[in-house]
Amino acid sequence: MKCSVCGHIFDPAKGDEGVAPGTDFADVAATWICPVCGAVKDKFQELK
Repeated sequence: MKCSVCGHIFDPAKGDEGVAPGTDFADVAATWICPVCGAVKDKFQELK
């Protein structure tokens, strides 16, 4: 998944700020925000 605001890539294998490695993006809390720009989870789009 990629943040449409800043381009940050969420890699489920690596996890992210506050998200454990191996966590699928669908299982990330709805309140999670981009650790780079603060965008809400809905601003992330599937990588193509």
